[in-house]
Amino acid sequence: MPLYKPANVNAPVLSQFSLEGKIVAVTGGARGIGLEVVRGMAEAGADVALLYTTSTVASESAAKIAAETGRRIQAFQSDVTSRSEIDATLNKVANEFGNGRLDVVIANAGTCTNRPSLEYDEESWARDNRVNYDGVMWTAQAAGKIFKRQGKGNLIITASVSAILVNIPQTQCAYNASKAAAVHLAKSLAVEWTEFARVNCVSPGFIMTEMLTQQPKELFDKWLSMVPGGRICDPAELKSEPTAYNIIPTKLIPNSPKPLLHYKNAFVQDGKLDIGLAYDTFVKNGWEIQWVTQYARCQRSHYHPETHEAMVVVSGPGQIRWGVADLDEDEEKHTYGDAREEGGLLLDVNVGDLFVIPAGVAHKNYDPFTTSPRVNCLTGNARGIQSDDPRAMVQGLEMKGFMMMGAYPRGEIWSWGDGGDSPDFHAIWNVENPELDPFVGSEGGIGKYWK
Repeated sequence: MPLYKPANVNAPVLSQFSLEGKIVAVTGGARGIGLEVVRGMAEAGADVALLYTTSTVASESAAKIAAETGRRIQAFQSDVTSRSEIDATLNKVANEFGNGRLDVVIANAGTCTNRPSLEYDEESWARDNRVNYDGVMWTAQAAGKIFKRQGKGNLIITASVSAILVNIPQTQCAYNASKAAAVHLAKSLAVEWTEFARVNCVSPGFIMTEMLTQQPKELFDKWLSMVPGGRICDPAELKSEPTAYNIIPTKLIPNSPKPLLHYKNAFVQDGKLDIGLAYDTFVKNGWEIQWVTQYARCQRSHYHPETHEAMVVVSGPGQIRWGVADLDEDEEKHTYGDAREEGGLLLDVNVGDLFVIPAGVAHKNYDPFTTSPRVNCLTGNARGIQSDDPRAMVQGLEMKGFMMMGAYPRGEIWSWGDGGDSPDFHAIWNVENPELDPFVGSEGGIGKYWK
């Protein structure tokens, strides 16, 4: 039979990236690239099995990502070099964690040895190959049997640029050859499994993992000198592009031809948001923090006609509805009922969700888990942090309930529109872009998406 086809190939493109309800397993998931893959899969909506061999913090890492994303994350100890063990583990993941299903397996476990080719013996040569090649095969075989029973599934193999080039000055021919073998294994399986699974392969370059940081400084400096961009990629950057939502105009709300940008886990360290880092980053990039607010059960939908805005969740969870006007004065009806324009976008949000909002895009921020009827600005009148030491004031706030911190391009003051004032849509759409993105500065963000 032909490879399965999605039910609706014409669904909006962003919805096709959602992993809501999917079960994913990631080998080598306790650190480096694997840990960020686990996080990225969870942020996309999947429940994830984090597979590890020797890590002492795998369960703790799984619990932290689960708390940050609201998804089920569970650590499973296994050994990819043992065909029987990885087979048993993936079947356990499918049967117990996945309630009889496994949608995606990412064969990510890897190791690297820096050794001259003339000094290998049988054991040192086999070491890299057992993990990087045999381990991929045994992981793939176990996954493939499950996928064939199900009739569909997805295998992704983490290879390396070392599969197609020779890194210098280190000598690592076992690693290079094993990764080249993994790439061709992926191609072979992709052809063989066309009736029941998709197989893909990714080949990262230099990534700031322990595999790099444990190397001698002279090697690290040499690698850095050969990178055109002048820096090494952080593992989180493998998934740190913002999600861009195109919010179309309605009869009452201008919204914007510029997309709403959504960064996940911004400023989050060790499971908590570093509000001082957020404050400093906004200021460095020319954005002025004007408020920190604790939200109530309801809020009226509104937009800012004369300025762009950045908001980051500093305590959560909460909800934000985007893009539509409220049609009734009753807060319960327009927040939880149907007294609003059709359409819009409703997002569940939590700590580290950062939004860069074009002028004109309507939003309402509310906390369905509180009974509080009043929005509470904790820093003054919401048009500046009213303190001789604004940063210290922000850092000293108690994080409780659904709270966000808001910033605007330096020198700009926000005003309010709610759809009842017949706005000039084109004037709002032409509000000048700030020079820098509040989160990534000149490295992308609005410079890339708001052209």
